[in-house]
Amino acid sequence: MQGFHHVLEARERLGPEERSRFDDQIRRATDILQVAAGQHEILSKLPIGAPDAVPKKTWRKKKNTLNARGLTANEVATIDQATVVKAAKKAVREEAKKAAFKRGREGQDQGREGPQSGEDTTVVVRGDNSDEGPPPSTAPPALGRESVREPTQRDMRMLSTLATS
Repeated sequence: MQGFHHVLEARERLGPEERSRFDDQIRRATDILQVAAGQHEILSKLPIGAPDAVPKKTWRKKKNTLNARGLTANEVATIDQATVVKAAKKAVREEAKKAAFKRGREGQDQGREGPQSGEDTTVVVRGDNSDEGPPPSTAPPALGRESVREPTQRDMRMLSTLATS
């Protein structure tokens, strides 16, 4: 503040025209100082403390190697993505196996009656029902044929001996 007092004393010693020019300079300097004061006020509201810790870079070693270099972030990301894809494929395979097993069990259970409580555990298979397809464990029948092969002479002889007895 003592400097400002010296400026006002110097102003008083000037003539009227020089005083007017000096007043314009003081106004411009005052405007600049007001802007600087506003910036200082804004900066004073910012909290000052210890900066956030920068995380230390982590490295992953390759498996089963003693002197392997660390993997870069891109390599780690590629490996992680491959692991996720592999796990997803495995889950899909397991789900497909479970669904196939369940369909197979349902197909086998449709043609059977379960044992009643207190009875022997014998399985009674129902007669051939043309509405139901074959169980999933059997091969599909040959298309367009009654039988798989034509009877041979040996088959005919066996049939004739069975018919006569």
